[in-house]
Amino acid sequence: MKTKISILILMISVFYSCIINNDSDFKITKSDLAGTWALANFEMESATVLVTNPAPTQTIIADVRGSNYNAFINFSENPDIANVTGDFTLEISYNQTNVDIYTLDAFIFNDIFGFTSSAWNYSDNVLSLMHGGLSLDLDIIDFTGDFMKIELDVNETVTINGITSNVFGKSIVTLEKQ
Repeated sequence: MKTKISILILMISVFYSCIINNDSDFKITKSDLAGTWALANFEMESATVLVTNPAPTQTIIADVRGSNYNAFINFSENPDIANVTGDFTLEISYNQTNVDIYTLDAFIFNDIFGFTSSAWNYSDNVLSLMHGGLSLDLDIIDFTGDFMKIELDVNETVTINGITSNVFGKSIVTLEKQ
């Protein structure tokens, strides 16, 4: 069950953004985003996972770090399609002594949504990925032309594989232009 909870932390942090903050000192165009970006960093500190089902209720605090990055996202224009490839290693540390390590392929888009390609749009420092009626809005908090940092404030209730959890925390994803 700890493995499923650990994977749940990652899935929520990568795929659900709940609070969007569009205040920034930088301006980005869709053309700035076009091209290939490599995953340079992934982290989520002090994520709280409140497992409510199956009983009894459990609270898990975890830190999530990525390594061995070999994952890429390519944003093409006309049509606006985002394609995700590659993999990276994820280390999930919780309860002071437990560490789970996973290799995740294609940012786990394929594992969760069944796809590695989606439509994309950009407006007011929000990058939106859309596929099959699902939409994911990502808040871009820093952009230098070569690096893009995305922050996700997570506050979601999710049921995956019969495990229902409330997940709270903040994840930061850094991408580097290739």
